[in-house]
Amino acid sequence: MSDNPKIKLKNNNIVKQSKLFSFLFILSFLALGFFVPAITFASPCAGLTSIDYSSQTYNLVEIGTQCWFATNLNVGTKLATGGTLPSNNSLIEKWCYSNSDANCTTYGGLYTWAEANQLATTCNDTISCTPSVPSQGICPSGWHIPTDAEIKTLEVYLGMCTGAGAGCVDATSWRGTDQGTQLKSGGTSGFNLPFAGYRLTSGSFSGITTLIYLWSASKYSAFESWQRAFASTEARVQRGGFSNIYGASVRCLKNENTAPTLTSLSAIASTDGTGEVSIISTVDDADNDELSIAYHYSSGACSTLPVTTSTISAVSSVNGTAVTSTGSYQITTVTTTPGSNIVTSTWTSQSDVPTADGSYCIYAYAYDGTTTSTLATTTVTLDNVAPGSPTISSWTITTTTIQANWNVVGDMSFYTVSSTAGTTATTTNEYYLYSILAPNTEYFWQIKTTDDYGNESSYSTVSSTLTNTPDPLSPPTLSAFTNLSTTTIQVNWGAVTGALYYTVSSTAGTVTTTNTYYNYTSLTPATSYNFQVSTRDNYGQDGSYSSVSTTFTLTPDPPATPTISSLTISSTTIQVNWGSVTGTSYYTVSSTITGQELVTTTDTNYPFASLTPNTSYAFEVIATDQYSQDSTTSTPESDYTNPAQPLSVTASANGQTLANLTWSANSNPNTTVYKIYTGTTLKGSTTNTSYAVTDLVAGTSYTFVIRAIYNSDNTSYLASEASNSITTDPVVGGNAQIITTPPQPTIANP
Repeated sequence: MSDNPKIKLKNNNIVKQSKLFSFLFILSFLALGFFVPAITFASPCAGLTSIDYSSQTYNLVEIGTQCWFATNLNVGTKLATGGTLPSNNSLIEKWCYSNSDANCTTYGGLYTWAEANQLATTCNDTISCTPSVPSQGICPSGWHIPTDAEIKTLEVYLGMCTGAGAGCVDATSWRGTDQGTQLKSGGTSGFNLPFAGYRLTSGSFSGITTLIYLWSASKYSAFESWQRAFASTEARVQRGGFSNIYGASVRCLKNENTAPTLTSLSAIASTDGTGEVSIISTVDDADNDELSIAYHYSSGACSTLPVTTSTISAVSSVNGTAVTSTGSYQITTVTTTPGSNIVTSTWTSQSDVPTADGSYCIYAYAYDGTTTSTLATTTVTLDNVAPGSPTISSWTITTTTIQANWNVVGDMSFYTVSSTAGTTATTTNEYYLYSILAPNTEYFWQIKTTDDYGNESSYSTVSSTLTNTPDPLSPPTLSAFTNLSTTTIQVNWGAVTGALYYTVSSTAGTVTTTNTYYNYTSLTPATSYNFQVSTRDNYGQDGSYSSVSTTFTLTPDPPATPTISSLTISSTTIQVNWGSVTGTSYYTVSSTITGQELVTTTDTNYPFASLTPNTSYAFEVIATDQYSQDSTTSTPESDYTNPAQPLSVTASANGQTLANLTWSANSNPNTTVYKIYTGTTLKGSTTNTSYAVTDLVAGTSYTFVIRAIYNSDNTSYLASEASNSITTDPVVGGNAQIITTPPQPTIANP
């Protein structure tokens, strides 16, 4: 045993009442002056051809005024063997013929009578244990196990005679004529009974392909219930008692119809301006049929439903399908379960009554496909008319605030202010203030009205105004000069609130900056510069300039000390050479040369001329920059001029072994050492310009050269041209003439 599984219907309406009842119902409504929707007389299955139940699909068949399953029921858990009996548990339990699942699929399950009616197992042998009427048993909701009398109705419709006469419907054993043939598979009724066989009390199975037994919900005795049997060799139908613990087949019959109810109706108008009305209906249907709901409205108080009442054109719905074209029903397929079923619908009243402004009645009734419920009514106040738009009349303005003021609009709940001055705001006042605005800025405004029902006016015409412009800013105050160098000055000042940028005016140039400092570069060293600063605000206003402040760039360091690199020397000139010194304007060269002790030049050399040959001179160099700053003095450098070539060397013989020489000094100083050579033979040295050569050979020719020795190294020399040739006297008579050697001056380092 168990609760019934869910059922899913495959159409939108279930119709059960007879045509006569529906006709009388319509006449009653017309007599009362009600507007009555068109009702289509429904078939017993209400247009259904099948239903889904417990994960299986069952075909339906209409026979007379009854709607039957056209397939044997196959629901529940299979028992292990034919000898296993159902128990009192939460399961629906069945046998499959020969314990084969395939047989359940083809022929349906086999059930005890108590299991089919979902009763305790003890009801199989108790006469007082009877099911409720109708007995849903293992059928889906809205369906039941047919009673013996309901099966008789089926048989009579198919032509079986009434009464208890032989072969008639109230008789037992085999009755009728061909009703069995009509109901079996392939018969003309569409009932399609297969020969499913049955389960015996012994637990064995019998009769498949030749017999089928169908349970009724009616008891025959304590241990038996009424059944119907069909045989493959018999055209009639057997009626009789059948052991309750046998396993037989089950067909489900649709329940008779009960009128639906609509017990509560309320309506609440929205206040969001949509005109939507929330309609809440409480409906129920004893048959758990799917329902449709019709809504109508009229202006003013409620009464009986007048013929001229308008139909609500469209709704949305929860627990029900909202449709736009189903005759008079705006909600269909309302699924009902036992108890109250609340259906919430939304009526967009602006579609039907866009100019509504007052009390309206809403009428509603439910319909199960056959019968309507009694009429329910409720009232609601509608207001779909928008209020008037405001007009801005004046402004109250400062540099950072704007207050808009407008005229009073009647029937308003609040005003909505839309402005570029801030986020959209609402107010119940006839003014609104936006603050913390930008000065001297244009702001645009629109205002609309909303009433108590959320209806909105259009926005007012766009208006605009400007905040006031503030006074120009005060001048900055120069605070310091930093980053001073020979070519840069950074001027600094205090920040001014509201400044967009600053203008720095200076003899070094005019610039703008958003910083509170500016660094001037590429300036002239040791130069005076003037500065003053002004502001520009966000409104294009320039403030006055600050007071003028003055400062100097730094003076650069003196030039580096020059270095004498070389001396270029001749006998009468010395050129002093030195390396270039960056930043030098000119050089001063000092020397030991009389009359040329100090000279200046922009070159990196200076030639001294008209010097005395073979004479020592000293030199120093100083660099001077454009700021008249002198470097330190270079390291002194000194050297000799080269000696001059001795000139006019004259020789004269003096006897057999002597010769006298004279020459011109050619401006060489008297400190010059002269060396006398004949050929490569040194004959003597002297600082004089004459010399007596001794130790010559008599009767021999000679020429002489005078070498002027460099005072700078006492080694190098400059030789004269060769003297005239002389010949000493010869020896006379074989006796040599002896001449005394004259004394010579002593020469240091000959």
